[in-house]
Amino acid sequence: MRAKTLLLTMLFLAVSFTAFSQEYKKEIRKGFNAYNRLLISERYDEAFDYLNDDFLQLFPKKQLIEEFKSITENDVMSVKIVDPSILEVYDREKIEKNYYVILVYSNILRTSFKLIEDETAEQYSLRMAEAKKELEALFGIENVKYDKDETVFNVYTESKVVATSINGDSNWKYLVIDPSIKFVYERILPKTIVQKAFQ
Repeated sequence: MRAKTLLLTMLFLAVSFTAFSQEYKKEIRKGFNAYNRLLISERYDEAFDYLNDDFLQLFPKKQLIEEFKSITENDVMSVKIVDPSILEVYDREKIEKNYYVILVYSNILRTSFKLIEDETAEQYSLRMAEAKKELEALFGIENVKYDKDETVFNVYTESKVVATSINGDSNWKYLVIDPSIKFVYERILPKTIVQKAFQ
């Protein structure tokens, strides 16, 4: 009887520890989902409060907002973020004073190109064919779908994100990894984290 009670107690403790140890992953998901909701609703000033503090030291929030707006809405094209989804959350690592967690997420970039003044339907069609080639080269043929009825490209993307926290449980800040600016991450993240983010 004693052995059975001891076994049940150990099992309960193991389950409780596992559940507790996964709480930080829930916090990471919660924060990153909030960040994406703010981006989608174009509340950029609030959204960028979730960005990595060291990144914001290099690129001030006001500058980032202006650049983000210029990419997502301009005279040539419009990009909307749709269906963000967290696919995987890695285990946390403590390196020096911070905790780091890598996560993988996906979304759809609904990309539409605007008519240029005096552009004919034939010219627009040719431009869309060129745009499709460029998007396929950038994201892969299998990830680019063109909706002729809505004249919009649905581009599926997957990206890695580095979440950072001082206490390892809450107040996570995020950094979406863009392969074209690896040198920036090498300035603000530990070497091992950068290596894993680019694997």
